[in-house]
Parts: sequence; C-alpha cells; structure tokens
Amino acid sequence: NFGSLLGLFLLIQIIRGLFFSIHYCPNIFIAFNRIIHIIQNVPNGYEYYHTIFLIIILQNPYILSDPDNFIPANPIITPTHIQSELFLMSQKFLFYLFRL
Repeated sequence: NFGSLLGLFLLIQIIRGLFFSIHYCPNIFIAFNRIIHIIQNVPNGYEYYHTIFLIIILQNPYILSDPDNFIPANPIITPTHIQSELFLMSQKFLFYLFRL
C-alpha cells in the first residue's frame, strides 16, 4: 500500500531528524567535527558514503554543474552566459560565512 510506504518514510524522517537534532551545534567547527565523528563511528560509514558518491558523480558528471554552461556560445564575442563553477562555489561559501 502506498500510504504505508509514505508512513514508513515519514517515520524514518522523524527518527533521522531527532538523531541530527541531538548532534546539532551552532559552532561551525564543532559541527564539522561532529559530522566527521558520526561518519567515522558508523561501521564502514565513510567508505560506503565515498563509494556511493563516486558512483553517482562518475555516472553523471554534470549533476552539479550549471545548465547555462551548455548553451551554445557565439565564438566572436566573449560568452557572458558561461559561469565559472569554482567562482560561484567560492562566492556562495563566502556569503555563507559572512552573512549579516
């Protein structure tokens, strides 16, 4: 039954939310250390996560890229629609760190 499947997913989400709320910390450095602690103390947790992440990225390498980069460019002018992924990621990271 589809309703029981949705109920199971809801229960899993609630349990996972409670688990992560126990490990919540507003300090970013302690939060990173806690996530590393969670990953390393699960049996084969880091290796399993790393393997699954690599499988996803190697099967679909453009999953994290910007779709505007695939618009055909005019070679005569500088294409303004092409965005540097590293620049955007660094900007998002800086805005995350220094938000007011």
